[in-house]
Amino acid sequence: MKYLELKKLLENFPKYPGVKARDKVSVVNDGFPGTFNLSIAEGPWWEEFKSLLNLKPWAYSYIQQVIRPADFDIILENPKEKGRLGLFNLGDIAGFVVKDNKEWKKLWEYMIKALWKFLIDEIGLKKENLRIYCFEGGKVKDVSQGKYVFDKEVEEDPMQDVW
Repeated sequence: MKYLELKKLLENFPKYPGVKARDKVSVVNDGFPGTFNLSIAEGPWWEEFKSLLNLKPWAYSYIQQVIRPADFDIILENPKEKGRLGLFNLGDIAGFVVKDNKEWKKLWEYMIKALWKFLIDEIGLKKENLRIYCFEGGKVKDVSQGKYVFDKEVEEDPMQDVW
């Protein structure tokens, strides 16, 4: 499968009922420069929620252009690492869904099952070649290895069993 074919399939990936479509935005936006990935998500989050920490429930699935600033430092330190992706397209399904919302579990199950079906049935990947990693939780300072020092505990991925 060619890259543009895959991109088109991902752009038309089925959405959970009620999910809003968003127009594409530049990677340089009101959220620029971000702190981790400089991505199209940060500007719309800032515009809609006026914060990157205290977010209302949301979820998204889209292809976004991303810049990882940390890659440039690594490449400058060691030219053999120039294969790292400093600027790339990222197909992503993610979100922040508050458990008070009765739909959160249905939404995540839908998204995970739809993604799995897409990867196996439509693209033809073999199950045994996929590696699924889930976040195990912890303090932000610890899990970011000191990069982010605000005092917040993040719970483990509540959907590990669905994978």
